[in-house]
Amino acid sequence: ASIDAELRREVAQIVDAAEAKVVSSLTVTALDDWENGRSGLIDYAEQHRSSGLGEQALQALVVSGKERGDLETIFSAGLKLISEYPSSSQIEHTLGVMIDASLRAAQFRILASHLEQFAKTFPKHENTQEFLYQASHIRETLGQYDLANRNYRWILAQSKSGDGALEKIVFAMADNAE
Repeated sequence: ASIDAELRREVAQIVDAAEAKVVSSLTVTALDDWENGRSGLIDYAEQHRSSGLGEQALQALVVSGKERGDLETIFSAGLKLISEYPSSSQIEHTLGVMIDASLRAAQFRILASHLEQFAKTFPKHENTQEFLYQASHIRETLGQYDLANRNYRWILAQSKSGDGALEKIVFAMADNAE
């Protein structure tokens, strides 16, 4: 019985390595012929939704989309990775790419949304409060005062008393209420 288990484990490792090579091959194709390679990675991600291979294909799309400056691919693949693989180790990196792409493209409403998503996904991260504070400023500038105040309330709930930022936040929320 132990030989069977060991043999199964070896076969599984060989299959995993072969499948990972397929994702690598599709990624190389995307570098040479973006439209066909991108399409191949999208199809592969769809076909392997329930496995780590779909996750790898989506991550390859995010990275390749960043290289190509393809915002649509970055955002669609990134959002799909976040929703379909919520425990992925790649979510922090993916959100970082999405935040950076939104900022570079001056897509501030999308930027605020990605900053809020980061805070929701990583509430204990060292940048979370700053990201929410920035998202709040963006929401205020866009006239989305309720969303700004929602972020401010979260920051207030997480902040320590005696923190000088608390006064700023309270006054900003009061301004938003007017």
